[in-house]
Amino acid sequence: MIEKLQHWSLGLATLGRVGYWPSGSFVASLLALVLLAAGRVVYLLSPTAMQVCTFIVLIVFLLAMQLGMGVRTEQSPRIVLDRTLGAMLAFYGIAFSPDYWRLIIFGLLLFHLFNLLLSYVRIKQVQTLSALPGVLGLVASEVFSGLLVNIILRLGILVLY
Repeated sequence: MIEKLQHWSLGLATLGRVGYWPSGSFVASLLALVLLAAGRVVYLLSPTAMQVCTFIVLIVFLLAMQLGMGVRTEQSPRIVLDRTLGAMLAFYGIAFSPDYWRLIIFGLLLFHLFNLLLSYVRIKQVQTLSALPGVLGLVASEVFSGLLVNIILRLGILVLY
């Protein structure tokens, strides 16, 4: 039973086989946009349902990544659900409208640029977070990147729109 749960969790954490694709990381961040757009529809129907759905998605993501990591450590680089979570943070609270299409593309590119930079540039605080055990260490750089992009996009909206 536990093995099946871990296998299922690894499948979810890698988004099926998306984590094995060369562009899997980018596809995972596009999934975040789809989830946020769906969340917007749910919010229009019921704000309370949106809060419940957000909480459930967050818990499922974290559990899937934690259990998926336990299957095989060599699979960790294939886990792309953390990118989806980070991209969701990057766009959280930002309206999706036709006027913002440039901002959304800019945000996606900026999110991936920050992830790349955090891999090479040694920032002590991020390294400390990444050293945390389990899923917390795995999602640290993506959460940090997502929050930075969210702040930059919000400032961009204030200045440009």
